[in-house]
Amino acid sequence: MSVILVTGSSTGIGQETALHMARKGHDVYAAVRSPETATELKDLIAAEDLSVSVIKLDLVDPESIVTAVAEIMARSGRIDALVNNAGIGGGRAVEETPMHEVSEIFETNYFGNVNVLRAVTSITDEDQRTQKMASLVTSLIDALSDDALKLAMDMTEEELVSVEAVQTLMDRIEANSARYKKDEARE
Repeated sequence: MSVILVTGSSTGIGQETALHMARKGHDVYAAVRSPETATELKDLIAAEDLSVSVIKLDLVDPESIVTAVAEIMARSGRIDALVNNAGIGGGRAVEETPMHEVSEIFETNYFGNVNVLRAVTSITDEDQRTQKMASLVTSLIDALSDDALKLAMDMTEEELVSVEAVQTLMDRIEANSARYKKDEARE
């Protein structure tokens, strides 16, 4: 089975994704900012005796990202898939949100997730990266689409734009990889 890193696993879609993937037999690393307070997640893991390891990963702490990836590599020897789910929200309309809060949302939701992506992809080759992430995203969309839609409806403008920026980045990586494969095939 696959070794999967799921960020933002303490609650919500991240938690459900980690549990869902473990129920499917995968070896899951559920990344949370504060493992000591992730009691609900730990209780659910224990209740079903799932193969989920709760690890510390804070999107705005680059050292924590490096440490989390190193821990997974030391324990499992690989990371087959990444579910970049972690993020923060705001609670106001765009015209009411101070710029420092907008910056914090983007620092966390976009730049933090890009840092995780970079850390994970630095240990995998391009073919693995595209194939594994694309297939996982497809199955996650099928499994979680109703929850994801509900979550998107509750997002502020800044949250939604930061999430869409990460999605656009992933779409571009996939498109560039596909183009690269076509160019290689012609040679």
